[in-house]
Amino acid sequence: MRYSRILLFAAALINILSGPDDKISSVTQCYAAAQAPWQQEFDDLCSKTMEAMNLPLAELHQLIARCDKFQSVINTMDETQRKVYQRRLKMCRDMYVFALESREVNK
Repeated sequence: MRYSRILLFAAALINILSGPDDKISSVTQCYAAAQAPWQQEFDDLCSKTMEAMNLPLAELHQLIARCDKFQSVINTMDETQRKVYQRRLKMCRDMYVFALESREVNK
């Protein structure tokens, strides 16, 4: 317990003494390194849901196909993660399908 407090204090001190640019880049680098490759792919897949209605039709088709392909990665996860990420992926995919179908109908 005491050792962890010392480490936390040392990390905070180093963070304070480093310049603002160092803080931003080191935090970003730590975050990127901590993410698993599947997590980066998942984040990329679901990052465009807010702009789905403005995406080109070809990109919507690609995103839907990538969601379908990514399902196999989710199936390898433990039960809790699988349930969470299946639901989230389904919501992202459904948004892309909705955007695609609504734009194809309005053609």
